[in-house]
Amino acid sequence: MIADETNETTADQNSPETQQISCESQQQDELSDDPFRWTRPAVLLLLDLYVSRKTAFKNPNRKKKTLWEEIVAEMKQKGYEVTWVVVEKKMRNLRQTHKSIRDNNSKTGRGRKSWEYFQKMEETFGEDATVSITNITESAAAEDAVSEADEAPSPIENLDRYKKRKRDCGKPGNKFDRLVVAVNSAREVEEKKVKVMQDLCESMKTATAERTKATHELNETLKELVKKL
Repeated sequence: MIADETNETTADQNSPETQQISCESQQQDELSDDPFRWTRPAVLLLLDLYVSRKTAFKNPNRKKKTLWEEIVAEMKQKGYEVTWVVVEKKMRNLRQTHKSIRDNNSKTGRGRKSWEYFQKMEETFGEDATVSITNITESAAAEDAVSEADEAPSPIENLDRYKKRKRDCGKPGNKFDRLVVAVNSAREVEEKKVKVMQDLCESMKTATAERTKATHELNETLKELVKKL
């Protein structure tokens, strides 16, 4: 009997449906924007690390991002260069695939499907399989929103940054300060040009007046000479 079950399990794993699901999973990874390509050892390691923190993931007081980062740290120790976003997305896809196959196999009149990670996922999430894909996605989206909120600066931090920028505006080398200096320099140059033009005009007026006066005095002198003759 044990031999028959073993042969049946082996047959399921080598069935066209199993190969199709594995192919679909591989295509899903290839179409993803993630630079990391998941191998079977990497997936199994991810599942083991998740299982060791499953209770913590259910704790609403624990930050999910922190837990994912812990998993990432251990995976990097094994040589897998991933980010917490990548592992969280992979786990979400695994859970969706597991639920899809579980729902299919529970309905009569449909061909039974198998999957290389199904037994491991069943052991890990079998009790949570009633959770819908929509809820999984919404939960993940909520976790992302919470993570973004955690990373967002508080009002006090925003106020400190504003004060710092305000102080920096008066420091040498600041872009705004350099712009003010440039504008003031340009204004001084223009004012100097205007003053030079004004001085030139005044000099020309003075020279003209002196030349007129000299011409008048010369004419008067000539008149006096003519009278004496």
